[in-house]
Amino acid sequence: MRPIELRPFTPDLIGAVAPWFDDPVTVRWLGGRDWPENLLRLIAEPPPEHRGSTVRGRAGWVATLDRDPVALIDAEIYADGTAAVALVVAPAHRRRGVGASVLAAIGRLLARRGIDALIGGVEQNNEASHRCVKGAGFVAVAEEPDDEGFINYVLRLDPAGA
Repeated sequence: MRPIELRPFTPDLIGAVAPWFDDPVTVRWLGGRDWPENLLRLIAEPPPEHRGSTVRGRAGWVATLDRDPVALIDAEIYADGTAAVALVVAPAHRRRGVGASVLAAIGRLLARRGIDALIGGVEQNNEASHRCVKGAGFVAVAEEPDDEGFINYVLRLDPAGA
């Protein structure tokens, strides 16, 4: 696969990613067109705490292949050196390894910024996302879903491999 490039998610990119949130699969697992706008709001004003963890910051990126936007990434960065990530791959680029490649690129970027591990929660029946995170090297923390119905995964990052 060609190299993934990452650029910060800014308001001028809403038009490129908003149509992805009309896709029924995206709506089912993430939500509708308000998702990218909510991400921009959270980047500007991250909450101080989320699910018991102190939030250090929030960031978003648009991943591109040959300058074509292919994915939107949301990372909530915690004081303990971990980051929770959410990912949406453009419907036209699914099932091609793009999601796993984007997660690897985000892992390298965040490792250079001192993040030790990426955390991702996947809804129990979202088979495509389970394949994606496993393909990127994430490992399930537990086999059973948590109280919110998510199987949580972790990817340990190596700053030397960044």
